[in-house]
Amino acid sequence: LQEDSGGLGAGDAEARVLEHWARLSGEGVDKVTVLELAPEDKAYAAGRRGAWLFCGRYSVRVLGPPRGDGLVGGSCCKSLAHLEAIRGAEAVRAELRGRYEAVLVEVEQPGLLRVRRDAWDTSRAGTVVYDAKAADGAGGSIEVNLAEGWVKHQPPAGDEQRWRIREWGADPFTPPRPPTPPPATPSKESSDDEEEEASAEDEEEEQPDKDGEEEDQDDSSGSEALVAPPKKKLVAKSGAKAARGPGARPKSSGASSAEAASPPP
Repeated sequence: LQEDSGGLGAGDAEARVLEHWARLSGEGVDKVTVLELAPEDKAYAAGRRGAWLFCGRYSVRVLGPPRGDGLVGGSCCKSLAHLEAIRGAEAVRAELRGRYEAVLVEVEQPGLLRVRRDAWDTSRAGTVVYDAKAADGAGGSIEVNLAEGWVKHQPPAGDEQRWRIREWGADPFTPPRPPTPPPATPSKESSDDEEEEASAEDEEEEQPDKDGEEEDQDDSSGSEALVAPPKKKLVAKSGAKAARGPGARPKSSGASSAEAASPPP
């Protein structure tokens, strides 16, 4: 906003305000999310209206009484300076700070919203509106229900705010999921180690077979060593020698049989 006083003093009734608008550019500007303060909200029931707009990295939240309520809502003036001149600067500014909210918010990333500028309180610049990952609950908590079309925001202090979803182009409240890491590829050293382990296992499996063959060979050689050659039958000869006695000549088998056949004289 640029105020053009036209050479008149501040607060003069002839002062004018020129509005300069800039078109947003960047990633996500084509995705717009619009929230409206729901009628069932306590603030709405108490006579407060609001809108929360999101476009790309920027967001604007405006809250205030309905038209016709209060000094500001019940007056029709061409500028704030003109209204202050008519109703009094202190009374008008007290109502603006107490009943109105106009905040420019920057969406640093989904789930992290930070105040960039507050129309009535410059000390709020840089404070957190909502941080989904904050352990201390900075900015309070937000619950999104797309099925029923509402968003609940519980600030750290104050009543819960219930917003009705009018348009949902993007989700500014939910942090993005961490990227899934790619599957690990085995390195050359690990593959070499696996090959060595596999070869060692194969050798262990072959070793019992070799040991079994060696045991079979040892058993066969032992059995061959224990088998003695057949002995010759010497029983008949030794019996004949014993019958002749010492010093007897050996006789032929024919003579022996003749003597045994002839009768005595």
